[in-house]
Amino acid sequence: MYPWPFGNSTLSVTIPMREAVAAHESLERLFAGLRFVGLFDAEFAFDTRDGLFKIVEVNARPWWQLALAGGSGLDVCVMAYRDALGEPFTASTEYRIGRTWVH
Repeated sequence: MYPWPFGNSTLSVTIPMREAVAAHESLERLFAGLRFVGLFDAEFAFDTRDGLFKIVEVNARPWWQLALAGGSGLDVCVMAYRDALGEPFTASTEYRIGRTWVH
């Protein structure tokens, strides 16, 4: 982040989902309660005091690092398009770890 601690993301890196399970689960609960479906961007802060991810914000729109998803092997644009049309699609759970996006 620059400027620290409340700037724009300058470096994003794909990590294994097992490192963000708690964050994923909190989003699943939030979206189920809201009945939200679609593209989103969620930002978390990791709280070292209790070891939990805390939601900072969620935006119901694509993010500017969208190319990172494609570069890691996830075609989220096609998935979102098919979902919006009510067409079947495969939500992949496999992607390349360690892919980076730099602003």
